[in-house]
Order: sequence, then structure tokens, then C-alpha cells
Amino acid sequence: MRARAILDADFIITVFNLNSGKDLFCDIFSRIGYLPVVHDYVFTYETISCKRVLEECKTDGCLLVLSPCFANHDEEMLYEIEFRALYKEVNFSILPERHSIWNPIKEGSMGEIHSVLLASKEKIPVFLSNDGSVKRILVPAFVSRQFGSSLIVMNMKEVLKELRGKGKQLSPAIERGLV
Repeated sequence: MRARAILDADFIITVFNLNSGKDLFCDIFSRIGYLPVVHDYVFTYETISCKRVLEECKTDGCLLVLSPCFANHDEEMLYEIEFRALYKEVNFSILPERHSIWNPIKEGSMGEIHSVLLASKEKIPVFLSNDGSVKRILVPAFVSRQFGSSLIVMNMKEVLKELRGKGKQLSPAIERGLV
């Protein structure tokens, strides 16, 4: 089984803005050797512009959509507590108690926070995101709590560099379009 990598919406949208078909998306992950995983929250609320193609990727097995499964109510409450703590650290504000962590809001890195928590729960070692705040704020805040140093965050430039290092680079025109 291939290693899994969790994807942020901005990373996914970067690929689909260049090429609206699933071929490039599946090709990138085949070359790099990761099975792409997306949190159901990100899939549902943050990738609307490319939902149809993502559905095809999911159907064809080149994308896995996951939601955290909780063994009991306490585990679910712990997830929510951790989510709200990370939300506060990333956004420098408190998510109102009346607002469910499962309902979208325009600002606030909701998808990124869900993705990092899912990566921890599912032991997914790689997080692909073009959002600089993930690497700068969110991951260090989470790592300091529990994840250790095993969550590797890479942006598109770093993925392309890794592909070149493996001798599996994309065409120069496609690479230019992705960065």
C-alpha cells in the first residue's frame, strides 16, 4: 500500500486550475508515490470548484475521502476541544461556542485544522498545502501538543522538487503552471 498524504483545498485547486481533468491529479500522485487523502470537510465545503472531477478521482481510486471516526462521545469531544484550541492559536480569536466545528465559515482555516487533526488520528505522515500559515503557525502549534515531528508539510514547489529528485518530473510547462 502506498504512503498516504493529506491534501489541503488550495493544493487540490492549484492542480485543477491548471488542468481541469483528473489525469494530471492522478499522475502527480502516481509519480510521487502517495495516495492522496482529503478530509470530508474539505471535500464537501472547500473544493466546490472541482467537485465533479474529484468525485471521478474518488470513484477511480486515486483519491480517498475520510472523516474521523470516533469510538465514543469522549473521543469526539476531545477532537472538538483540540480543534477549538488550534483555531484560537491560528486565528487569534475564539470560534463561538454556538458555531459547530463542522459548519463552514469563510475565514478561519477550518479545513486546514480538520486536516491536521485527521492526519494525527489516521497517522498520515505528509500534509500537502500551499497555505504558508499551515507550516508557519498551525503545524508548530499542533506539534507542540502531541504530533511530534513526524508531520511533513510540503507545498507544490517542494512536491515538484521531490519528483525531480526521483527522476519523475513533469513537463516544464506543467511545472511552471503549478507554481
